[in-house]
Amino acid sequence: MENWGLVTYRESMLLFNDGTASARQGIATVIAHELTHMWFGNLVTTRWWDATWLNEGFAQYFQFYATGLVKPAWRLMEQFVVDHHQAVMGADALPTAAALTSPAHTPAQVSARFGSITYSKGASILRMISAIMGENKFLEALHEYLVENRYSTTIPEDLFQHLVEKSTDSNLDQNAFENLLRSWTEQPGYPVLKIDRNYEEGSATISQARFLLKSQTTPDPTLYYVPLTWVGPGGDFSATAPKAYLAQEQTRTVSGMPEPQQWVIFNVQETGFYRVNYDDTNWRLLSAHLLDPSQPLDGVHVLNRAQLLDDAFNLARAGQLDYAVAFDLADYLQRETDFIPWASALAAFSYLQRMLVRNDRYPVFEAYVRSLLEERYEHFGFRDREGHIDKLFLNRVSAWACSLQHPPCTRAARTALDGLLQGEDVPADLRSVVYCYGVRHSPKESWYVLLERYKISLDNAERALLMAGLACSYDEDLLNELLGYSIQGTFIRKQDAASVFSSVYSNSVGVEVALNFLDEHFDQVEEYYASMGAINNIVVGIAGRLTTHEQRDKMRSFVEMHSESLGNTADAALATVEENLEWLEDRQEIILKILEEKLTSEPTTTQTEPSTTESPTEPSTTESPTEPSTPSTTTDDAESLRATVLAVLALVLAVTML
Repeated sequence: MENWGLVTYRESMLLFNDGTASARQGIATVIAHELTHMWFGNLVTTRWWDATWLNEGFAQYFQFYATGLVKPAWRLMEQFVVDHHQAVMGADALPTAAALTSPAHTPAQVSARFGSITYSKGASILRMISAIMGENKFLEALHEYLVENRYSTTIPEDLFQHLVEKSTDSNLDQNAFENLLRSWTEQPGYPVLKIDRNYEEGSATISQARFLLKSQTTPDPTLYYVPLTWVGPGGDFSATAPKAYLAQEQTRTVSGMPEPQQWVIFNVQETGFYRVNYDDTNWRLLSAHLLDPSQPLDGVHVLNRAQLLDDAFNLARAGQLDYAVAFDLADYLQRETDFIPWASALAAFSYLQRMLVRNDRYPVFEAYVRSLLEERYEHFGFRDREGHIDKLFLNRVSAWACSLQHPPCTRAARTALDGLLQGEDVPADLRSVVYCYGVRHSPKESWYVLLERYKISLDNAERALLMAGLACSYDEDLLNELLGYSIQGTFIRKQDAASVFSSVYSNSVGVEVALNFLDEHFDQVEEYYASMGAINNIVVGIAGRLTTHEQRDKMRSFVEMHSESLGNTADAALATVEENLEWLEDRQEIILKILEEKLTSEPTTTQTEPSTTESPTEPSTTESPTEPSTPSTTTDDAESLRATVLAVLALVLAVTML
């Protein structure tokens, strides 16, 4: 928590003995976030909660920007695009999404201003503005904004004034630029651009509409002032300044498209906060290029490879693109060796895994993703890596391989857990995988040994990792026991109780366990939490993972029983389950048929050992760039982190020039 001259941290956000790449990155960026608040938040403070993004959006942006300049090998601005820009697009694609600048008259409205829209969308819009203006002009504008408003409060118009004054884009006069800024901060959501190429004339007609994951009876009329960038084969992917703008109008035509047999990509490096859908021919050209072994993958910028995957699968999820097009594009992943596109792909696969997991033909999905992932798993093995990005990649690939029941991975996890319990070391970046999938495939005794380790551990990061591993069990009795401990207030701290629930319901077996436990012990849970906000979050989280009519009926019975306590959450939870069922009815058979055809028509090198005793699960979510995890390196790592933090502080000072 930022306070001027006294920043306070949870221990896990500050203390780093030794541990994972994710832990080091998380601590460094969180410290940078709080230090940034000395300027954006303390020196200059938003006047009211309706524009909280003036504080939090900047802190979120600079935590990646500043730390990335100190640690370029971490590729933080690229990670930002996947983990924040793309991630928040999901929340912002709901009809209930709020604008960055939104009314905040009640405590509930104020609290709502501290969500992912404020932080991640706020930072994403700032990144887009920087691309429009150019980095130097953007930083100059921020400097003048801070100098003029030091020791005072501001509203968005104060920032806009300095951004507009520093803009030198001849295609964007001052009034137009202010309209652009308002369209992105005062309106919710974002658009999808439809690109229809005229291959004979070398032009493209661009149309826009607000992107929503679920189609509405009445089309949303919201229009945005969109910066347009595009590039073809051999083009300059570093040129992120707009070539043109789509003002708040529905369509316009631009010239200068590539040759008819060549692809075009809009939204270079995904600097713009919007999705792009192409005509069928251009999608085919893109897939063919990425699949062609004679074409180097770096002919398409790594962020645009990630963007294509993220856009394609979300467009398909929303019913705006055939899933066959998305999976044809994803086939290229057998060639992909970079972490960033894989992170986007695995995020898309996570949704499909969660939705399809209870279908009898779910193993088809498992087999397809294994066929894409196997070469990456063989490359990393179950071995420690040296580079920061490789460590993150190792964790993600191993967690997915084990969740997909890849026999070499599950055997390695079980063997590593046996060794760990006998005193052997496990690489820090594999420990979350070992705890989760080792526990899942080991006797109960191993679960209880880890529980005892949790009880005596004084390292909060290690405790979080152990708890996530314990929640990975498929034994319903053990999961119920764990949930019981979470509301006893003995060895599980009260502030960690909600994370126990989320870890259990993230387990495909545990989702019903969590719902049943909440139903049977609601009064006790309500009394222990003393906050309906936490319980509402649990109910919404469970609802997002319910995919059968029987589960829907259980949820309906539960919310009807506790409707008075749950309030609006009751209706929201039921609506979520109904949307899941509707999506499955419309799309699951189509998806599984596509994947069956791919598996039968395209021979793969994957050899798996089918198992009737294993059930599918989602990959471990204990490793994230903002939530540190476990120990296992040297004192040099801590020294390096201290040096990083000091360098970030110096850089923030330099950037603000105060």
